[in-house]
Amino acid sequence: MFDQIANTLRLIGVSRPTLSTGSLLFLVFSISLDWLPSASRRLALACLRAGSWLLAALFGWREFALVTTAILVLLVSGLAFLVRRSSLDLSLDIESDRLAVGTDAVASVVATNRGSGRSLPQRVDVPLGANFLSFDVGSLAAGASFEQPFALPTDRRQVVSVGPVSLVRSDPLGLYSRDVGSVPATPVWVPPRPVR
Repeated sequence: MFDQIANTLRLIGVSRPTLSTGSLLFLVFSISLDWLPSASRRLALACLRAGSWLLAALFGWREFALVTTAILVLLVSGLAFLVRRSSLDLSLDIESDRLAVGTDAVASVVATNRGSGRSLPQRVDVPLGANFLSFDVGSLAAGASFEQPFALPTDRRQVVSVGPVSLVRSDPLGLYSRDVGSVPATPVWVPPRPVR
């Protein structure tokens, strides 16, 4: 019996660094693979940090103190990406606000860097009726533009609300996000075909 307890404690002692590294890697991969929404990510990080701090304080395991410090650095450094103002101007180009049923219609979102330096990567969110489109805008050089066309639904008679289009900045791990610009919604009418 004593031998089994001693072996169990020895196994825990040997696997302790792997356990703390594994829990941190699990969280990083779940964030980078987008398995959790951003609020859940922050909550999961905060819970992992609290649990690691508790284990470090109770048992003196320095590896968990390292995990606690790494998570704190992640949480605080993510806020730095939200502070700066956006240098991107956003516009929505729609061919026409009246379209016939069944026609091919395209709208596009244009983001232009008006700043003097490179812009940070951002995301453009476009509500399109009941659907939601999201486009990633990479880092743009000064004066460069990004244009993303998308199809408008004209399969049936309806009024489609395109927008409000919003420009969203977030940190690389997706822990925090903030709207930094928007374009108001534009209604597009798709009247029925005339009967002859």
